[in-house]
Amino acid sequence: MRKNDENPVLFWDFHGTLTKPDVVWFDVAMEAAAELAPHRPLTAETLNANLSRNCLPWFTIPDRDARHLTAPGAWWAHSEAEFEKMFQRCGFTHAEAETLAPALREKVLQPARYQLFGDAVLTLKTLKARGYKSYILSNNFPELPEIVTALGLDSLFEQVLVSARIGYDKPRPEIFAHARVAAGQPQNPWMIGDNPVDDIAGGAAAGFTTVAVHGASAPEADHAIDELSELLALLT
Repeated sequence: MRKNDENPVLFWDFHGTLTKPDVVWFDVAMEAAAELAPHRPLTAETLNANLSRNCLPWFTIPDRDARHLTAPGAWWAHSEAEFEKMFQRCGFTHAEAETLAPALREKVLQPARYQLFGDAVLTLKTLKARGYKSYILSNNFPELPEIVTALGLDSLFEQVLVSARIGYDKPRPEIFAHARVAAGQPQNPWMIGDNPVDDIAGGAAAGFTTVAVHGASAPEADHAIDELSELLALLT
C-alpha cells in the first residue's frame, strides 16, 4: 500500500469466504425430502444433477439483473417456484414439490448451518481495531443480515450488502457500484472472496483490488491467501 493511499475499505464475500463452503442448499433439500416425502427416496446423485447451478437467481437469471425480485417476498417466490420445478425433475409429484420447496426456506435460514472459518472472527476483530472498515457483499437471500447478527458478526461490519435487496448479483458492475456508494465512495476498495468470477473478475472489472482466499483458483487476483489471517500481514 502506497503511503498516500487511504486505508483500504474491505468488502467480503460471505459463503465460502467467511463461512465454510458447505453445500447448504443441497443439505436442506435432502433433509426436506427425507422428512416430508420419505416414501419417495431421493438420491444424492439425482438431487445434484437437478440442483447444481440451478434454482437461485444468480443461476436462473442469465444477466443477473434481479431488480424485479427486490419487492417484499419476491425473491423467495421466485426461488421457491424454481425449487418446485427442481423437485419435480427429481421425480416428486407436483403436490409433493409444493410442500417441499417452502421447507427449504425455513431450513436454510437456520444460523447453525453456517460455520465460520476458525480465523475469521479474530481476523475481523484485528482489522477493525486497526481502523479498517469492513462490509459484506454477497449474492444471497434477503435475510442474510439476520444470519450475520445471529453469528455474532454484526459489530464487525459497517453494513451487510446482499444481492437480494440490491437487485443485482455479482459479478454485475451495478452491485459493486452500489457497494461503493454505501461505503461513501472509498478510493481504495478491496474485494475478498473465493469465487473467481463473482468476486475476483467482477471486483477487478469494477476497479477493486482483489484477494482470492482459501486457495481459490484465480490467477488474475491481485493477491491470493490460504488463510484469512494472512490478510493481516498483507495490509500492514
